Amino acid sequence: MTFAIEFDFNTKQERPVALDEIAAKPASDLYYWIDLEGEPEATTRGFLERMNTDQLALELLFDEEAPPRFNLFSSCLHFTLKEARVVNDDWLTVPVQVVLGPHFMLTSHPARVEFLADMKQTYREDFHEHSHSPGFLLFELADHLTHGYRLTLNRISEMIEDIQSQILGETEGEMFREVYDLLRWLLEYRKIIISTREIVHELAMRKSPYVSQTTQPFLEIKGVLLDRLSADVTTEREVLSESLNLYMGIMSHRTNQVVTKLTMVSMFFLPLSFLAALYGMNFGSPDSTMPEIGWKYGYVFFWCVAVAIVGFLLYWMRRNKWF
Repeated sequence: MTFAIEFDFNTKQERPVALDEIAAKPASDLYYWIDLEGEPEATTRGFLERMNTDQLALELLFDEEAPPRFNLFSSCLHFTLKEARVVNDDWLTVPVQVVLGPHFMLTSHPARVEFLADMKQTYREDFHEHSHSPGFLLFELADHLTHGYRLTLNRISEMIEDIQSQILGETEGEMFREVYDLLRWLLEYRKIIISTREIVHELAMRKSPYVSQTTQPFLEIKGVLLDRLSADVTTEREVLSESLNLYMGIMSHRTNQVVTKLTMVSMFFLPLSFLAALYGMNFGSPDSTMPEIGWKYGYVFFWCVAVAIVGFLLYWMRRNKWF
């Protein structure tokens, strides 16, 4: 899907256009934002070649193995952003290639990107009321991206709270898989935010004909916000790790309680088992080897001894606050 808008900063007018309407050298007051969603490589390459883009920039743009970085060329500026969000309890990242030319900003991505969709809904108001240069699009880009990062972090925080609520209840092995996924997501998320922060910092600090100086201070503010988000992600990861440690401590405590109860039961039956085993032995006639077996009240005597032992153990455990 192709989205292209022409901005006229002289008359403060904007209108949708087709790709083939965009000239390589338009009027000085015209600027274009082109967003290509899921378009084939030939469409993007054809447009950039028509805009006289460097061949090296094209190679980096379509090289999937190239690391995301800030690239400044004689004909354009290129960098890669990443949207990260949770969709149906699954982690989704979408790379966004951004190319800034003398009179256009191109954003290209293989699937729907939420922060660009939001940007398409709000850019008009900022263009008519606040914009003085094409740099307002960069600010819009950074603003919606950081806002999307914050929403994603809030969603992850909610998932961590759900895990924390499960800890004191009945839990299953599936919780460990959820914790593992969240820890992995948070680690990847921190890397994405740090990479974006470095790109925004470069845009805010490096002098370039493709980024207006009036926009750079606002971009630096977004860089500070991204730095805070990075710290928040680290905090959420620590909270999740501590929650897992708490869960393991609770499980250890519960195990100890079960072991204690089993120990108490074994203490009751150990002396009784000894007595039963002792008088269950056969060593010949009762009157020659084991006279207690021949007693008239021997059976009653056995139960009296058993009750006395159990009563003593109950008293001793109660006194030592075993239960």
